[in-house]
Amino acid sequence: MTIEIKALSTQDVFQKNDVFRLERNAFSENICFGAICWEISRVSSKDPLAEVLSFVMEHTLGRLAEYEFWLLIGNSAWQPDTRVVRYRKLFNALGVRGVDLSALDDRSEFVIEKDGKLKFFGSGRFDATQTSTIASAIKEEDCSYLIALPKHAELVFDILTGWSGDLNKDRSLIESVIGKRGIVFRCSGYFDDPEIGLLALGSPTVLRRL
Repeated sequence: MTIEIKALSTQDVFQKNDVFRLERNAFSENICFGAICWEISRVSSKDPLAEVLSFVMEHTLGRLAEYEFWLLIGNSAWQPDTRVVRYRKLFNALGVRGVDLSALDDRSEFVIEKDGKLKFFGSGRFDATQTSTIASAIKEEDCSYLIALPKHAELVFDILTGWSGDLNKDRSLIESVIGKRGIVFRCSGYFDDPEIGLLALGSPTVLRRL
């Protein structure tokens, strides 16, 4: 069976368009982002998000061979400050929930604390053999991004407050990635939407290569 993946694009996400619109005042004045959204019907396969991710990775790396993919994932909700929570942190806690991210390369995680509660955030590099696991991870924790960066590019942003998963609130992360010719991917489609997919933000120059 042929699975149809639809793609829409825009050269400017700060103007009215059919893909996605960012709040202009949430970002630096001189910044310009484009976007591409790949979507698939939720009933097209057993794991439609993994299908889209597999396609997007193959498509991206076929045109940007010098790039590699990273997962940024964090707790969507504050966790109680208990010994078990501190022991498991993020990746082990996901493993208990059936999402094994132990195969990620260059894996790291950190914690932030507020009002006696904890949130854990982590990152790791992955390849095309791990699309099903990565799709499960970003469905399990909505506070997630996928990042495509040129190899050996250093990802630097203000991690002291983590990230929210809301594109309009994660200026530091997004501007840092795109400023290094990177691409930020975010899952698109709410649970009751008929389609699910990936939204990509990047400079129009980089996205034109896709």
